[in-house]
Amino acid sequence: MSDLIANSSPRSGPSLVERLAVKIRRRESPVYDWTYRFAKALKGVQMPFYRPLFRLLYYERMARLSAWRNLIRVVYQEPVFKARCHSVGQHFQLRDEQIPLVLGHLRLVIGNNVTISGVTTFAGSKMAEDPVLEIGDNSHIGYQTVILVGQRVSVGKHCMIANRCFIAGADNHHPDPLKRRTEAEPASALRTTVIEDDVFVATGSTVVKGVTIGRGSIVSTGSVVTRNVPPYTVVAGNPARVVWRFQRPAAE
Repeated sequence: MSDLIANSSPRSGPSLVERLAVKIRRRESPVYDWTYRFAKALKGVQMPFYRPLFRLLYYERMARLSAWRNLIRVVYQEPVFKARCHSVGQHFQLRDEQIPLVLGHLRLVIGNNVTISGVTTFAGSKMAEDPVLEIGDNSHIGYQTVILVGQRVSVGKHCMIANRCFIAGADNHHPDPLKRRTEAEPASALRTTVIEDDVFVATGSTVVKGVTIGRGSIVSTGSVVTRNVPPYTVVAGNPARVVWRFQRPAAE
């Protein structure tokens, strides 16, 4: 095979420029050595630094980019995303210069003053008749968060879902290892996942299907919530366990 390749395609050596570059890098003569050191010196050349001027240029750049990004968000990204939703409340905002990826026949119901990172994924199980994702007033969904909806996923009011979280209402695979090869998750396995008001789900956490996280609770970073969380508790770990309880606010 190697002989065939050698005979079918004549070998071409390095070009004149490539040979010259090798000689300079090897510094094979005083001329090449001087050329090499001159090229290295050019890499260290810097623009004269005048702090007031470049500080002004820095803030000019920040203002220009911010204005452009906000214009795109207001006139294009948010209207396009709202068109995909069932309903969206007032003062909705997208962040991170993108539009969330919505998969399947998911119904999105979003409250007032909600902020969502554009780098998020919302998906509805194909086995659900009417998968619904509800996000309550004044809640936030963070960067690279994924929400997979079975029957329903409900995020309450004043909730903070941090970056890179995964919230599930379905498994998206059959529990039986043989049926998994050819069959989807049965509709009877879909569940409703509820995150009540004032909950904080910290970065990198996972909430599995069928779980209810009680009002005011905190899910610590990287936790895997596999069972219901009582109101006003802090859970941590894999699987998440209660590590702290605090008093209900006096206003309640």
